[in-house]
Amino acid sequence: MKALWFDLDGTLLPVDLDFFMEHYLHDISAYAKDLVDPKAAPEMIMRSTYAMIGNMDPAVTNEAAFAADFEKRSGCAWTRLKPLFDVYYRDEFPKLGTRIEMDGWAERIVAAAKAKGYKLVVATNPLFPRDAIEARLHWVGLDPADFLLVTTYEVMHFCKPHLAYYEEIASMTGLCPADCMMIGNDNREDMVASKLGMKTYFVTNNAITHGEPIRADHEGSREELVAFIEALPMAD
Repeated sequence: MKALWFDLDGTLLPVDLDFFMEHYLHDISAYAKDLVDPKAAPEMIMRSTYAMIGNMDPAVTNEAAFAADFEKRSGCAWTRLKPLFDVYYRDEFPKLGTRIEMDGWAERIVAAAKAKGYKLVVATNPLFPRDAIEARLHWVGLDPADFLLVTTYEVMHFCKPHLAYYEEIASMTGLCPADCMMIGNDNREDMVASKLGMKTYFVTNNAITHGEPIRADHEGSREELVAFIEALPMAD
C-alpha cells in the first residue's frame, strides 16, 4: 500500500455535520445580506450545493456548477458574489472553529501515517473553496503542505459519492486506487471507494450510516485508527 486518503469532517475533524452546517449557513447568509436575502440564502445555498453534487460534466468545476446554479436562484451575478464570498471564507469562516471541541487525534493520525512513509490525500467532499478547507485542517493542527492533494471545489469536477470523484483523485495524483486506503466516517460517501479496489477504514466517531450496513475492510475510532496505522507495514 502506498497512500492513505482521509475524509475531513467527522473523520480528522471531530464535528457533527448538522451542527456545523447550521452555524455555517447562518454566518454566511448574514455576511452576504447586502446581496442576498439572508432568510432565503440558506435554502438557496443548499439547493445549489445539491446541484454541484449532481454535476457530472468533467469540463465544469464544482465551483462553476455551484456558481451557475446560485446565480440563477439569487438573481445576483457571480462576479459580484464571488469577491464577497472569498473575503468571508478567508476572514470569517475560520472563526467557526472556536465552536468545535477538538480531540487531538488528527495530529497523531497524520503523524503516524507520515512516519510510515505513506502519501497522504485529504479526500474531503469538495463543496468548499481552498481557504475554507485549509481553515478546517488548521483547526485540528494539520499543515496542508503535508498532503499530496487537498480536494477543493476550485479544482475538482465531481463530488462524493460518485466514483468519478475518486477516479479524479487517482488521475491527479498518479496513484492506483488498489494501492490506497480510504478512511472516512460515512459508509456511503467514503466506503464507496471500495468499488475501485481501494481498501477502506470506517471511522466510528461521528459515524454517518444512512441506515445501511457498514461494509468496510476495517473500522474503529480515531484513537484506534492511530494504533491501526502504527501497525501497518512501511509504505511500498
